[in-house]
Amino acid sequence: MLHSAEKGRNRSVSVRRWIVGCLVLAALQGCAAEPAPPPPWTGIGGTCPKVTAPAFAEIGVGILDWTNLSDATYTVHCRYGEEDAPAAFGVQFSINRNNRRYTHKEVEMMVGRPEEEDGWVGAVELPDVGVPAVGFLEEKIGIRAWSENAMVTAGFSNLPEEMATLDSRADDLTALLTDLLAGLRR
Repeated sequence: MLHSAEKGRNRSVSVRRWIVGCLVLAALQGCAAEPAPPPPWTGIGGTCPKVTAPAFAEIGVGILDWTNLSDATYTVHCRYGEEDAPAAFGVQFSINRNNRRYTHKEVEMMVGRPEEEDGWVGAVELPDVGVPAVGFLEEKIGIRAWSENAMVTAGFSNLPEEMATLDSRADDLTALLTDLLAGLRR
């Protein structure tokens, strides 16, 4: 009988060890280090991204206007469409070379900015871009998105200069920003 009791106790100890081992394993998996962030953006690959957003698809590929490289920033400017075309726009890609990571606070600052005499009228968030993004009216209609260490800004010369334009064209502007962000390279 003693032999049987000893077996039961050993089995009980084994079960407890197994449970403790499972708990330790579960805790370790929850405490695993977060994955390293992806490498920073470095540019747009030498050419302006192709536009596929339906409202702007007729423009296709932009023309590289200029680039500027400084210690802190790499800037690329592309022009899309003929200057007098209704959907024409210019885009500036600004890559922070100090690897500053942009956050949603940039969106909050623009959306919350009051109307001012300097031409600023307002901004609306474009939440479906996948990164922090806004459409804004500052003398002209513009859009901006922040992705990690890159900021992409587009300005439209020929869109109606009204906040209603931002609301009615939000889906078009979202699709365009998605196309432009796809041009970023690591």
